[in-house]
Amino acid sequence: LTSLGNAYGYLGDAQAMRDLLKNALRIQEREYGAEHRQVATTLTNLGRAYWDLGDAQKKRDLLEKAVRIKAREYGPAHQILAITLDNLGSAYGDPGNTRSVT
Repeated sequence: LTSLGNAYGYLGDAQAMRDLLKNALRIQEREYGAEHRQVATTLTNLGRAYWDLGDAQKKRDLLEKAVRIKAREYGPAHQILAITLDNLGSAYGDPGNTRSVT
């Protein structure tokens, strides 16, 4: 579901992306727990879908949760955390940025 959702995002169908990623997130949270690193990755990608749909606040909320999870999972100096922090900074500072990297 995650890969398919991301594919729809690259094709420009943010609604399909959002719906698929929301389903993937529910499954991941049930199977792994809400604080798992895979959940954080899906939150990051789901934030992109909301951004593309015009909901910048939802993107920021999802990225902030992803940052908390990744900081705990990877530590404060890990590249994966840095990428998510960069995405979060872009969500606050660059209204033209619509591409998140996981």
